[in-house]
This record gives sequence, C-alpha cells and structure tokens, in this order.
Amino acid sequence: MVNKIMKRLIITAVSLILAAAICACAPINTARTNINEMLSRINGEEEQEEASSEKNGNTETLAEQSNTFNIGIVNIDTWNPLLTQSATVREAMEFVYDTLFEVNTRHEAVPVLAKDYSVSPDGKTVNVNLKPDVLWHDGGHFDSYDVVYTVNLIMGGGTAYGNLLQDVASCERTGSNSVRFRLHRSVPDFPAVLTFPIIKYKTSMEYNANTAPVGTGPFSFYGKVSTDKYLLVRYGSYHNGAADIDAVNIIEVPDNEKYRLMFEASEIDVVTDSIIDIINGMPKGNIKVKSYTTNKMTYIGYNTASPILSGAQTRRGISMLIDRDEIVSSVLYSKAKAAVTPINPSSYLYYDTTERFGIDYEEAYSEFEGDGWHSQEQGFTRTKNGSVQKLSVGLLVNSDDAIKVRTAEKVKETLERFGVSVTLDKRGGTEYQAKLNAHDFDLFIGEVELNPNNDLTSLTDSWNYFSYSNPDVNTIIAQSGMTTDSFSRQQLFIQLCEQLKKDMPFAAIYFADGCVISGNKIKSGIEPTVSSNYRVANLWRVK
Repeated sequence: MVNKIMKRLIITAVSLILAAAICACAPINTARTNINEMLSRINGEEEQEEASSEKNGNTETLAEQSNTFNIGIVNIDTWNPLLTQSATVREAMEFVYDTLFEVNTRHEAVPVLAKDYSVSPDGKTVNVNLKPDVLWHDGGHFDSYDVVYTVNLIMGGGTAYGNLLQDVASCERTGSNSVRFRLHRSVPDFPAVLTFPIIKYKTSMEYNANTAPVGTGPFSFYGKVSTDKYLLVRYGSYHNGAADIDAVNIIEVPDNEKYRLMFEASEIDVVTDSIIDIINGMPKGNIKVKSYTTNKMTYIGYNTASPILSGAQTRRGISMLIDRDEIVSSVLYSKAKAAVTPINPSSYLYYDTTERFGIDYEEAYSEFEGDGWHSQEQGFTRTKNGSVQKLSVGLLVNSDDAIKVRTAEKVKETLERFGVSVTLDKRGGTEYQAKLNAHDFDLFIGEVELNPNNDLTSLTDSWNYFSYSNPDVNTIIAQSGMTTDSFSRQQLFIQLCEQLKKDMPFAAIYFADGCVISGNKIKSGIEPTVSSNYRVANLWRVK
C-alpha cells in the first residue's frame, strides 16, 4: 500500500514531468493544469489523512484510501511491449500504450487510436483513418509514421503479435493521419486484429529494461522509485479523457507464487489468469472475479482421410456422443463454456440452434446407420469393400497437458459407453506434434487460440490437420471480409458454421475462461476481453 513517502514520490515525479514537458516544448499550459490538479488532489488527501491520523493514529487505513493501486510484474526483460516475453510486463504496458482498435465484450472492433475505417469491395484493401491531436507522453504528436513503423516491426518477426498480421502484404501512409493495409486475402473483420500496441516512430528495439517506454495510453511511465517499485502517473492529456486514478504502482515480484501471496495479503490489488491457475484454485480472501470467455478453443479433430472416419455421418455421430457439459464441469470445474460451434459464445457472431451440450445418442445412432454402421452387442460394425469393419478409433492427445489428457479420457469414456471403441495414444509434445504433422491419427484433442476477429482460416485452409478442404468454406470466409455490416457478417458465419457442421472436420468442445481478479481497492471499471485484460483503464475507479 502507498503511504506519505509514496505520495511525495508522486509529487516529485509529476514535478519532473512538468520540467521535462517545458524542455520538450510540450503543451505547457495543459501540462501545468493537469499536474496542478493532481498535486492538489494528493495534498488534499494528505491533509485529510493527517487530521484523521491525529484522531485515531491508523495511518495504514488512510493509505489504503489513496487514489492509486498496485500491480505486479514477474521477469522484467524489457519495457518494449512488442519485445517482452513476460506476460505480466505486457499487461502492465497496457496502461501505457494504446492500440488502433480494441475488441469489446461482444467482440466488436472499437476504435482507440483509429477514428474509422473502410474496406474495398474485394476485401483486400483496408483504409484506416487515425484520430488527430493524439499526444505521446513526451509531448510529440501521434501520426501515421508511428503506425507504419510498428506494423513493419511486427511483420519483420520477433514479436508476440506476428500472427495478427500474417495476412498483411504491406502498410503504407496515405496521409499524416491515415494508413492503408494491403492484404493477401480478404480477412474477416480485419480491424479486430489491429489490437497490438502502437509504439513511437524510431523507438529503440534494443532488448533491455533500461529504455523508458513512451506511449499514448492513460498512464505515463515515470520510472523506478525504489528497489522493487516503478511508477506510472496519470496522463492528463489522454485523448480518451484523463483517468480518475492518479497513479499505478508496479511492484517487481520474484515469481508467480510470491505474486499470489502478495495479492492475498492485499499488497497487490489485481492479478490475472496469466499468474493464477484458475482451474486449480482461486486466491484466498475477499476477491472480485471479472471473467470472460477466451478465444482458446479445445476441439476434437478428425482425420477425414482415415478409412473409418471418411464419412461425414460417422464424424457427426461421434461429435454427438461427446458430453461437453460433463467435460466442462468435471475437467474444467466450470471454468469454460461448452460449445458445438467454433464461435466464441461471447461474440455477436455466436449462434446455436440446439443449445444442447450433452449426449444425443439417438441422433448419433441415426448418423452411424446412415453411414452403414450397425449396432451390435460388442459395438458398431459394417461391411465395406467386402470386409467387415469395427467402429474403433485411436485418440491422440498431448500427454504434457493434464487438462487435455483428462478431456481425452472423458471423450473415451462416453464414446465407449455407447459402443465406439477408443484407444488413447498419449504422446509428449514433440511426438504429439510430429504425429499431427504426419496425419498419423484417427482423432486428436487439439487447442487453437483464434484471433480476435474469429477467423477460422487456421482450421480450414490447406495446411489444416484434418485432410479437409471445401472451396465453399473458403468463399464464405472471404465474403465475410468484404463487408463492414455486422448483421451481414453474422449471417455469413452462420452459413460457415452450418457447412462445417455438415462436413465435420473438427468438433468444438469448449472455450476456456480467462479472468481478472481484484481485491477491495479497485471498485469498478475492469472489463477484460480477448484483446486486453486491462482495457479502458482510464475508467477504473478506486473510490
């Protein structure tokens, strides 16, 4: 918790920021107004604390009421949000850096640094207009040079965001406040992938923690204020409106377990599932959990080239025997959302005509019979090409992932209960991947993290693991990238999912939950989504 010493450090920090602003020829009057407002607030709180302290002598209680909060970071490598390998540093930098767009709780792309966008009729050119008069924390003006510089760095490789721009051929300036993206193909809801942090033109890309970050976000980076503490200060000229909170204290923590203990002791005020294993237990204490459905989809994949699984009806029948509700409750302890379609249940694109996630054995048996299988005492058999086949499959699973192994065991249990023989093939990560690449399996338990735009190309294009292709599917995906109308895009995704349900190259099982967990200090404003855990931080409140 912060105390008078920390408050004096904040005062020193903002005074230095004002001096730096004057030297940098920043908007001096605006800077003075914002900083004086902050100093007045801090001084006012100190006076209240002193009066109350004389009354009850409890300075710790008063410190908890100050207008700041604490977060933690593990493994500081660099403050550059494009380069860091630390999930906690990346999260901390969400307070400092903005993105062109963010994805809201319905998975709609919402402009942040962008103003608006347009898409060409073929979907392969996207023009983005930028907000004018956005300022960097050092007083410089944000413009199209910054965007092109960031995009080219990401496209050059070596960052955590390369998958978002894999379909971008080029990004070019079309004006001081506009850029043009040229794409290799039509990408569904392309602005939803523009959710990476924008760094300033010519920002140092040296891999160290000595270069102070300069962003456009609601808090500016002041620097190190003690052995294990760093300070972020409210940026008064923030383009989306100055934050209500004065400062964010960043505490360097040695490891995840220490982070958890400090959170439980209220020394840190917020933590995410990047630190806490929410499947195996939430932190102790009086906590608030803000959950959301991630884009991490676990599914069962079919080798459509396998003689046993070559018929779509057989694959559909197996999908109907997967007890998704049981898997979510007993394996994930309800920290996931069951799904029969590969669309995030929180997305505006989501639809489900059945709302059934249990076993439908009658419909499954009907599908099996349609593919020539007959129910026998020992399972299902059929005669094909003069030989008798038994409905017996191997199920490949990564043995390094305990959750996936338990999921596979549940799938095996339910399939065998209804007559489908299953042999589990548990392989370590390297062997598992090799067998996938070689298509050496009948079924497998897979996981994919879909991009924020719900693009399913990674599961349907030519490099998929299912030996599957359907030109109609590719056409529907391309068409969804040619429209900016949400309703039209939703109708195309319904067509897409219905076609995939018919072909059944894979079957969704569940989407994992993510969460941000806070203590009593943070009162409101936390609204995580698939694009950001600490989004809209300027709206957070601690009072």
